[in-house]
Amino acid sequence: MQQKVSIQPETVEDSLNLQLKNSSPTSSKRKPLFHRKAIGILVLAISSFSAVIGTSLMPLNNASFEAIASQAPKMPWPSSVIGPVTQTMHGSRGRALDIGLSAGTPVLAPEDVQVVWQCIARGTRNHRAIQLRNSRNQVYWLIHVSTDSVKSSYQQGEQIGVVAGDYPNDSNCAISRGQHLHMELPSSPFSIDGYTLSASTPLGARLRSTNSTNTSSPGNVFASPVYSRLSISPSVLNLEVSASNLNGRRVYVQMWRTSAYGYSEREWNVSGIVSGNRIVFQDLDGPGNTFSGVTYYTVASLEPIPSGTAKRQRTSCFTATGGKQLCDAARR
Repeated sequence: MQQKVSIQPETVEDSLNLQLKNSSPTSSKRKPLFHRKAIGILVLAISSFSAVIGTSLMPLNNASFEAIASQAPKMPWPSSVIGPVTQTMHGSRGRALDIGLSAGTPVLAPEDVQVVWQCIARGTRNHRAIQLRNSRNQVYWLIHVSTDSVKSSYQQGEQIGVVAGDYPNDSNCAISRGQHLHMELPSSPFSIDGYTLSASTPLGARLRSTNSTNTSSPGNVFASPVYSRLSISPSVLNLEVSASNLNGRRVYVQMWRTSAYGYSEREWNVSGIVSGNRIVFQDLDGPGNTFSGVTYYTVASLEPIPSGTAKRQRTSCFTATGGKQLCDAARR
């Protein structure tokens, strides 16, 4: 069974430092970000933000901020999820909390915001740190967000990505040894979603969100809690897929196996409409027995799957695809 979501204890202390200098609306240079245990930090007093020498942030929008109506900030995860505090206030400005959210949990905009900076952790495909700014020029940082692309702005509740499930070791962008969302607030104390979060917020505090997914958020991402399981017996192959946003949706599945026993390699494609939050695709390989000693690979998605996708022989792909696909394998 491939479990897609499992909360892991927080084991890494995050600290942030930001350099905002020599910026221009058309600049494509990446700016430094430091995110690791606070050891020796070289502070550059260039702006109101502290900075650390390192590599790279990618400016997305340095233009003047377009006025957006003031809103009550909300936690950056769905109301169906409770976020436990796994690390109390920390970071160079002492206003960051780590929230123990499982990989695949949707990360939502806390209010109407523009994206100012972002980076991708070295050695990963889409594990990001993202800086957001609201209409009052208040700044949030959301780190350990997995997404293939980042827009220039988001509405409150719009999905930015999902909590990443991989563990990069990039001191200039993101370091993680456990699945979580690093949330740096505009200040400490800070009022959000009915809470006043500060240095006195205790470890283990369970934070409830009233945020809800905006209709403009991506519709092709499996929403947490998510899992998939491919099971095999001599007579059948069954794939089970579960996510909180499946009701009434069509799920697409592709399966592939290599050539064996005189039969050529084969790909199957099926789909089904879900009633509830779970669907089981039964007897994927059709009549006859499954092949002993042969590995079968599956991909599940909320959009049609290009031919040859399952042939890539992945056993896990949820994080790598930003929550858009689930990959499994089984062999008897």
